[in-house]
Amino acid sequence: MSLLERFYIPYRATDSIAKLRYQTIHLFHEYKVEMLIIDEFHSLLVGTPRLQRQVMNAIKILCNELQIPIVCVGTKDAIRVLHTYLQHASRFDVAELPTWKLDKDFQKLRFQFQDILPLKKCSNLQSPELATKIHTISGGNLGNVHRLLIACAVEAITTGTGQITLGDLCKIP
Repeated sequence: MSLLERFYIPYRATDSIAKLRYQTIHLFHEYKVEMLIIDEFHSLLVGTPRLQRQVMNAIKILCNELQIPIVCVGTKDAIRVLHTYLQHASRFDVAELPTWKLDKDFQKLRFQFQDILPLKKCSNLQSPELATKIHTISGGNLGNVHRLLIACAVEAITTGTGQITLGDLCKIP
C-alpha cells in the first residue's frame, strides 16, 4: 500500500493482497520505473518476524516481476534484516557507504548545499572554521550534514541573519 500511496493512486485497503500487488506492478510498468529505492530499511527490525517475512517476500516478488534494481538503504542493522533469511541474503549485495572525509569532495558537497539553501546571504560554508565544525558535528555522515544545515538555515532565517554562522552551528544540539 505504501508504494501505491507514493503514486498518489486511490486503492481500496480491503482489496486482496494479490489485487494490490497487481496494481502496484502495473503502475511500475506504466510509469517505466527503472529503480526502486527503499530508505530506512533497518526499520523492518521493529516489526514482527511475520511482518518482516511478508515485506521481504513482497520485495522478492517485485524483483522477479519488475526486473529492476531494488536498492535498500539503511544503517548497519539493515544487513541483519537481509540475513534473517538466507534466500533473501543471496538476492542483495551489501555495499557500505563511507562517511565523508574533510577534503575537496566534502567541499563540493558544501558548495552544493550552499546553492540550495534558501538564505539571503552567502554562508561561506567553505571557510575552514565552518567546514571543520560541520564535519565534526556531522561525523561526515551525509544525512547528519543535511539535517544540520537545514536546522542552521532555519535558525538563520528565524534570527534574521540570513546566513549560517559558526554561532548557529554551536547552537544546534
